[in-house]
Amino acid sequence: MSEISPLETLLYRSDIWRASSVSDSHASESIGIPSGLRKLDKALHHGGWPSHGLTELLFATPSSGELRLLGPSLARLSQRAGLVVLVAPPYTPYAPGLLGYGIDISRLLVIQLNTTADILWATEQALSSGACSSVLSWLPESGITHKHLRRLQLAAQQSHGVSVLLRSSSAACQASPAALRIAVTTHASQLQLDILKQRGGWAGQQVTLALPKLLARQQLPVGDLPVYNSRTKSRQPAAPGMQPLADLHAFGHNTSSVIH
Repeated sequence: MSEISPLETLLYRSDIWRASSVSDSHASESIGIPSGLRKLDKALHHGGWPSHGLTELLFATPSSGELRLLGPSLARLSQRAGLVVLVAPPYTPYAPGLLGYGIDISRLLVIQLNTTADILWATEQALSSGACSSVLSWLPESGITHKHLRRLQLAAQQSHGVSVLLRSSSAACQASPAALRIAVTTHASQLQLDILKQRGGWAGQQVTLALPKLLARQQLPVGDLPVYNSRTKSRQPAAPGMQPLADLHAFGHNTSSVIH
């Protein structure tokens, strides 16, 4: 009997993905969640965002188009049971702007945290809770290891919604276990998406999208947006009086209103 080489042992580990041997059972678990953007869905394996794995979106600067890109799918998911969770967003979300994307903010929970350890812990708990239809987490530029990402990927495999890490474009050169990685560049009213990796499908595609327009704005007091206070371990309304960013309309300028 011939011995199994160390390379074969490595390749047949359950946590190693091989593009040439995607099982039918794995494929059946990876039904895509439509992004609501036809050109993007056409380029994505299974026709949308991974439903049982992490998506990494890499941006040069935060709040430069991520919610416009994710808005159509978040609007659809917010109509389902479960929470739409935003972990450590760079600015306080602006409720009327989110409503403009069609997102039901009664299902939205914003968790503002200060440390990398807390952000990673909250993200993992949200992903593995089974209580969330979608989880978006803005990770710090430094201090994130492959081990951290692996834990989040394993937690995301238990979810049935959109699981997204928002990271700096400087992370593009780092290895990641995420099922999908996309570098996003904003050009005026367009987003250029470079698909760096997608499990079960081809990478290397470039997709150019016009930034989705806001839906008709609805009137709602900003204070009705729930924010989790990590110090008091409670939910409470966001501070009123915030104004939207000019290019995003979904985050508040006034960072002094962020509840820590």
